Amino acid sequence: MQFEPSLTWPGVSSFVNQLTHDIRNDLNTLELEFSLLASTLSDPKTAQSVARLREHIRNSAAKLRELSVKLADLKPNRTPLLAKDLHLIWQEQGAALDCNVDWNWDEALGTIRINIDVASVAKALNELLLNAKQFGDGSKLEGRARVAEGKVIFELCERKATPVDPTEWGFSPFCSTKRGGYGLGLWESDRLVRANGGEIERRLEDGKLITRFKFVPE
Repeated sequence: MQFEPSLTWPGVSSFVNQLTHDIRNDLNTLELEFSLLASTLSDPKTAQSVARLREHIRNSAAKLRELSVKLADLKPNRTPLLAKDLHLIWQEQGAALDCNVDWNWDEALGTIRINIDVASVAKALNELLLNAKQFGDGSKLEGRARVAEGKVIFELCERKATPVDPTEWGFSPFCSTKRGGYGLGLWESDRLVRANGGEIERRLEDGKLITRFKFVPE
């Protein structure tokens, strides 16, 4: 519309981070007040009610902290890591999430290293598994690591019962307003990969959605 404000992402990010910081301060104050109140209660039912209120406050504060982290400026601490070790970390994440994945990695990886922030790239790979588990049809996934085009490629393949167009995925934060989710998962995942010098590619091939994260080896 003609009179809608013109917003920049740094401005939005700064606003949301300051807002979450202020709200967290208020929630921390409430947590202290409820802690004091709980110490004076003798009625069991009232004490249980206060305990439930404190738990809701903690959950809200945790969600705000998570949102702040997602929107913060990225400053990855990149160090050399064996590509096959990152793939093993990815396998461990899949096991922890109870994902049904057929894992394999190319022997050509050998001792190839990539210069990345391990925690942030592992988080990006984990998001792929979470997303596939949440929105997939339950069929087996394929997780691969290989060398091609002079790059190390981490790849997740998932079957799709109906065609999808993934060309805009990862570019639209806040695209969802459902409870507990704000459309930030793939956006954050892609952002982390790019901050580590990686490339992202998504395409539909033979009924499979294939997501590729590519890194130039050392």
